[in-house]
Amino acid sequence: MLTTTTLVLLLLGAETDVDAGTSDLAPTAPAELPVAAPPRFEDTKPAEPPPPDAIDRLAGRWGFGTFGSNEATTPFLIANGFNSATSRVTTPFLGVRYWTPVGGSVVRRLGLELAGGISAGGGTSEQALGGMVVVRDLPTLRTLGVHFAVPLALVSTTHFVGHLAPELRFVALDFQIPAQMQTPLPLTPSAPQRTPGTSTTDVSLRAAGEVFFGFVKIPNLSLELSVRVGLRLTVSRLLDGQGALSQTSTQTFAVPFPSDLLNLFTSTLALKYYL
Repeated sequence: MLTTTTLVLLLLGAETDVDAGTSDLAPTAPAELPVAAPPRFEDTKPAEPPPPDAIDRLAGRWGFGTFGSNEATTPFLIANGFNSATSRVTTPFLGVRYWTPVGGSVVRRLGLELAGGISAGGGTSEQALGGMVVVRDLPTLRTLGVHFAVPLALVSTTHFVGHLAPELRFVALDFQIPAQMQTPLPLTPSAPQRTPGTSTTDVSLRAAGEVFFGFVKIPNLSLELSVRVGLRLTVSRLLDGQGALSQTSTQTFAVPFPSDLLNLFTSTLALKYYL
């Protein structure tokens, strides 16, 4: 028979077994591994964006410079019957180009060009007649030209722009025949005569490549090489031996080819500076 004392001892023994199975230590967290700090690049600079294409940099800017030259052949017959001559006259053009902000995926930029040109020539000639020298004033030739074009930029890189441009050029020539002067011979003097001269009108298409000198730290300076093909209308006014004025007109469709090396450079090369 269980007594009260025995029952108390049994209960105390069970409680001791329960306490022995339980740990009094708090659970420990897992150890954290050291994390390396990110490297510091104090001397590293951020990457620079690529330079813009030349045509994007030129949008809204003005370029001043040369626009090639125009060469015309002007045949004349001197009214006094003393001489006949065929003259080649070159008119250089100076002007301005403006690249508008207007553009798209095919035509990168739309431009406008306006230029003018002027030239003049004259002098004297000497001719031996009967042991004497006859000095005569040569005819005076003056030209006045206008150039207008709409360049369409199609290709562009950092230092290059390629474009096509429909263009119109008009050159008027003023021809004046002086009176016979400074001659010891008893020739009948002739009064000075002046004619409207000859005019040329060119309607052409120009293909050009423009190189910018940004690689030598002059990004606003450019050199342009161009070639033209189109229609030329020439109106010639000729003086015959009796001083009568006759007029002829011719139309040609071709690539203009200069008569000498100097005109080759002046007609195909152009130098510009953009502001």
